[in-house]
Amino acid sequence: MKLLLLVSARCTPYLSLLLLFLLPLTVVEAELYGRLDASMQIDNQRANPSFVQYGLADIHFDDKQQGLRTGTTLLIRQRDEDNEQQLQQLYIEKSSGNTSLLVGRTERADGLGLYTLDGGNFKIRRDDALIELYGGKPSRIEGISSTPAKWLYGGRILLNHKPNWVLVNQLESRFSLTRYQDQADDSATRFGFGLRSDGETGAPHHDRLHLLLQGNYLINERRLEGLHARVITLLDKQSDISFSYQRQRPDEQQPTLSGRFYNSYSRGEQSVTRLSYNQRQLNGINWSLTGRNVFHAYGSSGAGANGALRWIETKGLYWQAEVDWIALGDEQIGTLYLRRTAQITPLQKLALSGVIQQQLQQYGDDNQATGIEAKWEQRLDSELRFSLSTLYLYNSDKRNEFRLAARVSYRFDDRKRRVWQ
Repeated sequence: MKLLLLVSARCTPYLSLLLLFLLPLTVVEAELYGRLDASMQIDNQRANPSFVQYGLADIHFDDKQQGLRTGTTLLIRQRDEDNEQQLQQLYIEKSSGNTSLLVGRTERADGLGLYTLDGGNFKIRRDDALIELYGGKPSRIEGISSTPAKWLYGGRILLNHKPNWVLVNQLESRFSLTRYQDQADDSATRFGFGLRSDGETGAPHHDRLHLLLQGNYLINERRLEGLHARVITLLDKQSDISFSYQRQRPDEQQPTLSGRFYNSYSRGEQSVTRLSYNQRQLNGINWSLTGRNVFHAYGSSGAGANGALRWIETKGLYWQAEVDWIALGDEQIGTLYLRRTAQITPLQKLALSGVIQQQLQQYGDDNQATGIEAKWEQRLDSELRFSLSTLYLYNSDKRNEFRLAARVSYRFDDRKRRVWQ
């Protein structure tokens, strides 16, 4: 009954039709799960101020005995005078043995970014292998970097095997081939790959070794579109060393306080090399040191360092302190970030964050920024939560920024496995 009341507050024809389809099925031994979110936000990103409302309904039904799975994800947004409705998912999937067929609209994430696909996919599972064929018309998801297209089709294969090689005991691999045509009728073919392994270095230390390699290659232009490689050596149960290389174009839309400041380092396409040491103590204190080299395709390149300290106490108290410095040509950026999370009562949680950043520029005025962010969450019952958050950024040479938001979240799960974010 509680579910129906919450849904009716933001019910649309799409959601009504789906509920009529889903509710009769709940009398059988199956699983109904999902979430309903309603939020309001005031900020000065587009205007001063600007008001936006969000409504999200994400409902799924899973009947493993019949091999049937269906669901929908609907987003409603109103910013100032603009209204928008996005049906991000509405699908049905039927499984039989080792095969499954899905038709409808689903969310996908690959070399194109995050997008919806109106079409279908066919999967075959055999032992430690998965083969998938998919196709349809992709659509852009607002706020996410992706490439709109007229049509898209492709396939991928996932393999998991134990070769027992030197340094590699277990290997997971992923390969995909996708072809699409964009709005200008230009077509492109993209090859995606991913490798992840687990092994050990051998005598005398027998350190654990993890390898990761993933990326995309644009066949038409004969160039790598993105690449991420990482090697992690576990020295013991408390420490590890990692080396990573990443080539990417960072997302400029960073919603968090720390992400908003680290976005200052993004200058279009960039390559970042990192070397890190992590230490975990039994008393709950963890710390890390990182050095990095940054190469920007446009603008100055440079190097930087990062030090982080994390301290976990009893009763949900969590501290985080981070110092970051980077020099890009004649420009330098130094950042101090602090965060404290506390469980006030069994039903209340509070998180406070603060940041100070000094930016020295060769051209233009230097900028000193100070920011604070707070989030309070109240659990009304086991499935319903209410949260308030606020963010304010003071800039000495730029426009100040603020954000105030409230959200009500209702999660329901017949599987009794809830993950709160």
